[in-house]
Amino acid sequence: MDEIIAVVLKRLQARMKSQATVDLADENSLVETSLLHHHYIKVTGVTQAHLEALQQRQAGPWLTWMDQAIAYGCDISLVTTMVVNQQWNPEMILQWPVRFIDKQGRQVYSFKERIISASAIRTCKNESVILKFRGQRFTALGLDELRSRQLECVEGTKRYADW
Repeated sequence: MDEIIAVVLKRLQARMKSQATVDLADENSLVETSLLHHHYIKVTGVTQAHLEALQQRQAGPWLTWMDQAIAYGCDISLVTTMVVNQQWNPEMILQWPVRFIDKQGRQVYSFKERIISASAIRTCKNESVILKFRGQRFTALGLDELRSRQLECVEGTKRYADW
């Protein structure tokens, strides 16, 4: 029995250090084994259609695989094929426990507060993007922090009040 436990622990430790890349251009790459063997998973080739499917929770292999990845505790990074634009919904960034990265390699952040403070902005990496709802505002210090960290701000079409 101790041998079985030792083997399981060894596999779990190896998984925690393991990384994989899954390309959505190949639909056959959405397999459960990648989730079982790797903790860090970078998903490339994410299109606007993939983002909309996540946002609307459209049933299909993509959503099923994402739900499994979250259930297995994987650390997921979604790398999109486009830069952040107004079509992106800030609600999606807040709802999904994954990292969103645009075509230029910038991480995308969003905040649920109506007024975004400097302390919230300090949680963002330098040269990343903040996707905000229409109607969200920054404090004066927040605007200074936004400039000093060289963050880009993109305002989505979804209103804050609708969220």
